[in-house]
Amino acid sequence: GRGVLVHSEGSCRRVLASRPRAAVRAVPHPWFPHAEAGDGGAARRRRGLPADALLIAAVGYMTRAKRLDVAFRAFARIAPRHPRAHFAVVGEVSKDYDVPSLVPEALRPRVHLAGRPEHAEFLDFMAATDLAVNLRYPSAGEASGALMHLFGLGKPVIVTDTGSFAELPAGTCAKVPPDQTEEDLLAAYLDALAGDPALRRAMGAAAARHAAEHHRVDRAAALHAAAIEAVLAEGIRPVPAVPPLAPYPPEDVLSDLIAEATADAVDLGASEDDDELLRELAGDLLGLGLGAGMGAAVKG
Repeated sequence: GRGVLVHSEGSCRRVLASRPRAAVRAVPHPWFPHAEAGDGGAARRRRGLPADALLIAAVGYMTRAKRLDVAFRAFARIAPRHPRAHFAVVGEVSKDYDVPSLVPEALRPRVHLAGRPEHAEFLDFMAATDLAVNLRYPSAGEASGALMHLFGLGKPVIVTDTGSFAELPAGTCAKVPPDQTEEDLLAAYLDALAGDPALRRAMGAAAARHAAEHHRVDRAAALHAAAIEAVLAEGIRPVPAVPPLAPYPPEDVLSDLIAEATADAVDLGASEDDDELLRELAGDLLGLGLGAGMGAAVKG
């Protein structure tokens, strides 16, 4: 391709770190307003959620990076002070992520695992939500469609202060760093927002304005088109891949594997100065034992 479109300035820098001549443009993740996602009270009745509950929700595809273990521990700390608070997990769960085992026994009546809902049910849960938790660490810099929809609905959201989330304007969400203070700060934010409806409304209103001004699908589409036109106008042509220094037989699986592994490492931002990473990669390749010449090939 002639260019790369990404959803954050951080992703721009990441691409340019390994492809400094690439034509990279940051464009906003589109937000699609859904007219059917409206009355939260009606949504609760349709989904059997308590009408008077303070509903905290995590929505989207659930993997270990969504840090539900931290979220549940923080919720457990504030739950006694907020007896009406419930926590819903809405979305498909990775097959190797045992979410039910993370829920403290005392909280199970107040934690709802909705699984992978249909589109209408997904919208209902978001409409019914009072406060959302959208943690993500480690992050590859990706944006979140679920987060943009929560913003569009005017929901206050707590996010991880990393990747594309770190670039969200102040006031549109609460941010927790992925360090030793994460759980303490998350609990503090949950406590403050759960106990202050005016604060939730103010944060949600700022989020809705940001979504409408920067991510609405018509604006996002226009900026995508402008970025594509700019890349084409620059006349950049892809640089062909450099072939190996010497040909090797097609049955040489080792050489293919080394070429693919090193190319992937470069795409992820590695350089020849990353000695520790390269030692680990070389060790992993050696451990596969694909040939007697492995050591020489890796070292070369």
